[in-house]
Amino acid sequence: MTPKILIIGNSGAGKSTAAEMIARHYGTTWTGTSEVIMKTLWEECYPPRHSDPYKFLSQTQLLRRLRHTDRFGDASRVFLRDAGNIIRKDDPAALAKACLEYGPIVEGVRTHEEYALSNSLFDLVIWIERPGNQPNATDGLRKEDADIVIVNDSSEEVLEARLVSALATEVRDG
Repeated sequence: MTPKILIIGNSGAGKSTAAEMIARHYGTTWTGTSEVIMKTLWEECYPPRHSDPYKFLSQTQLLRRLRHTDRFGDASRVFLRDAGNIIRKDDPAALAKACLEYGPIVEGVRTHEEYALSNSLFDLVIWIERPGNQPNATDGLRKEDADIVIVNDSSEEVLEARLVSALATEVRDG
């Protein structure tokens, strides 16, 4: 059985890449809180009766534009954080719970309150650390919040090897 794993870390550390690698390792899927936020916004803004693929951006295009940091910088991350805060208003763990409906690997929990109330939903919490990568306005957690810290300072192949090794050790010890 695939453990429920939460991937955390500062923006740009490689959390999505790590989530994809872990999902591939277990033969399952992963979901990020940004994707759940965008899906929620999409459904609110473009309900099925109004969707017109030639008139509006697709959900994927909208997500790509909002997450394109070279063009929008921290503004898109702040927008997603603020939208996520609206979703989490009544239940701070709502995004983590929604992500788990899509699969056991989750990326993107950001706030201490969200983490405190969703931590128990997961079997393992992994922090992805990119040396020299500083936290931005939307980063609220620390590596001390995780069970395992994986340093992402080399190639994707090295990151994947470190993840697989850590998962093998954790499954044996855990």
